[in-house]
Amino acid sequence: MRVALVIEDDYATRRVIAQALLAEGYGVCESHAPDPIPFTPSLDVIVTDVVTRPEVAAVRAWARSLQDRFGVPLVLVTGRSEIVAAGAAALGVADIVAKPFSLGELAARVARAVATFQADLPLVRWN
Repeated sequence: MRVALVIEDDYATRRVIAQALLAEGYGVCESHAPDPIPFTPSLDVIVTDVVTRPEVAAVRAWARSLQDRFGVPLVLVTGRSEIVAAGAAALGVADIVAKPFSLGELAARVARAVATFQADLPLVRWN
């Protein structure tokens, strides 16, 4: 089972995202803030609202800290147009989903982020 961590300060939005991912077969951990993160099993993806200053450099540093900590792709879900306009590559994240969004689009983008990340992992061979 794939596991997603959903970080979103708005309870209703967090629950909707979590329910959509559960329907897609993910195990889901939820948090209202990036710190402290509750105990999480091995993660496959983080889906999060932007919870830092809206400057591109601040978001990039924040995203890098989460990726360094967990080693998984990060999908940003945001209503901040300046973050959407900056683009995923500039922020160093797997994808950006603009609010408002459809649950189908969110699920598809999360699945693509996980698949791309897993395809890029080196193959480990045990001899």
